[in-house]
Amino acid sequence: MCVSKRETMGARDADSVGLTCREAIGLFADYLESALSEQEISELEEHLAGCGPCQAYLNTYRRTRDL
Repeated sequence: MCVSKRETMGARDADSVGLTCREAIGLFADYLESALSEQEISELEEHLAGCGPCQAYLNTYRRTRDL
């Protein structure tokens, strides 16, 4: 689930669930280095499953890192 409206503020409220786009992006380097916990991987992959912009960002990040 993409929570892009919350992402602009970069903060969570008490009722929010899932990662914000900003939080997801902050995990990309560790994700690609396989340095996340199982819980973090699960939360990130859940976010990515519903967020096209973050999927595109991760693909670009991956290609750039591999240069």
